[in-house]
Formats: sequence, C-alpha cells, structure tokens
Amino acid sequence: MEWGQTITEDKHDFKKKEMDDYRQWLDANGYDWEDPKLSLGYIKIGQVDLQRTFGTDASIQDIHNVMNDNLNITSIRTITGPSVECDYPYTLDDADWKQMQMEGLKRGYESRSVR
Repeated sequence: MEWGQTITEDKHDFKKKEMDDYRQWLDANGYDWEDPKLSLGYIKIGQVDLQRTFGTDASIQDIHNVMNDNLNITSIRTITGPSVECDYPYTLDDADWKQMQMEGLKRGYESRSVR
C-alpha cells in the first residue's frame, strides 16, 4: 500500500543521485539501464476487498478516514483461501520504532550491495 508521496528524480535530489548511481552500476556491470526487461514496477502481492472490509455503502472518503486512523499496523492476515498471517512486533508508539526501521532498511541496502 502506497501512503507516501511519489518520489521522483525531478523533485528530489537524493532520488536523482540514487538513480544516477544505479545507472552507473548497471552500465559497469554490462546492463542497459533503458532495457524494459529490467523494470519491475510494483508487484501485486494482494488485494483488499474494500466492500467486504469497510461495508458496501462506504465511500472513498469513509475508507480513507478509517485507514488514516489505523496506520499503526501490527498484523496482516488473509480472510479467504489459505490462512496466512504476519505479525509486526512493534508499534509506532515504540520509542525505538524509527531506529528499527532504519536498521531494516540498512539490511536491505547491505544485502543488495554484495550481489
């Protein structure tokens, strides 16, 4: 679910630098950065049945208001098909929440830099 503002190279200098570095890495490793086969975009991993979740007469504004008041997600689970659940053992109220997020992001960057 995308809640943030779209980050683009034209509006954010840090994104331009990140993408320039990425293009240099692709070139140095023999890849054409304009090759559409290298573009993943967003991969659909699920779908929310808004009518079932929020009621058949819920407006987009009603849904937005409910979701906006419930950003502290601690668990995600399926309601149909095989039962799958993922718990997040932290909340936005934890004092070290920001540090936990930074460590998670750092691990992701580090794992990609060794490939």
